Amino acid sequence: MWEIHDTHLAVTFGSAVSTVWRCTTPSKRRESSGVPVAVTHTLSTLRLAHAKLLEEHGSTSALLKRREAELAHFEKREIETQEVIMRLESDLRSVEEELKTKVAKREVRYMQALLASYKAEETYTTSSTSPTLTPSNMSLLDETKLAHLDKLKGLVEEYKEVNEPLTQQIQDLEKTLRSESKESVMESVAGVNRE
Repeated sequence: MWEIHDTHLAVTFGSAVSTVWRCTTPSKRRESSGVPVAVTHTLSTLRLAHAKLLEEHGSTSALLKRREAELAHFEKREIETQEVIMRLESDLRSVEEELKTKVAKREVRYMQALLASYKAEETYTTSSTSPTLTPSNMSLLDETKLAHLDKLKGLVEEYKEVNEPLTQQIQDLEKTLRSESKESVMESVAGVNRE
């Protein structure tokens, strides 16, 4: 029995056998016993294997095309995602810069107010040590005192607002502690009476 291991050789052999098979007439085919049954069987097996390989090649090619389409789709999504990331990073940088600007402006306002306070304090101390007070010094001194007094009043009001809830919480806690201590005293008295 013949065994064919090389695919190219098998295809060549198969086409040669099929050519001989087609060239002979049906009557000659019946009479001719020159082609062994094993060769015919091998030929049909090779044809089936070839058909199977063609089918597998077709399915593999289709799978490859599908995967290439998926790859193209994902590459497109990656590009879009990268654009979104870049846009968001740009937005984040602009927001951070805006926030830094706002913080810097607040700091500047705070420093200006602090400087004004120091100047007013300096004016007050120099005017109080100077032997003569002029009307312009008096008005500046009065304005400074009024501004400082208004700030202090604001702070007092703010502290009152903060202290009121704290005072209420302290009172509530004291009530709770008193009621708990009364209950514990009552329980200990009850325990002593039982003995």
